[in-house]
Amino acid sequence: MKDKSRINVMLCTAADGSKVPLTVVGKAKKPSCFSLGDPPLPYHHQANAWFDQDVTLWWILTVFWPHHVRTQGDVPALLLLDNCTAHDVDRSKLPAKLIIFFLPPN
Repeated sequence: MKDKSRINVMLCTAADGSKVPLTVVGKAKKPSCFSLGDPPLPYHHQANAWFDQDVTLWWILTVFWPHHVRTQGDVPALLLLDNCTAHDVDRSKLPAKLIIFFLPPN
């Protein structure tokens, strides 16, 4: 029987080389490795541990944008994403100063 334990990690870096905190998406609501306290990095749970539109929106609003404002100030930002359908979020819910640009397929 194959092991069905899975996690996904979101990586993001700025053009100047600064790194947005790693974000982990896993299956468990509260993994046993975090039993001693809060996770040391942003963690989100989902049944299949995938990034979908809801998880992508959560990442932008709770991880990416607060990090950008904290490090760069409240200035416009350009977020380059691949053309995965999971990244195509409702833009009306995004900060006004955030511009998302999708890379062309292949």
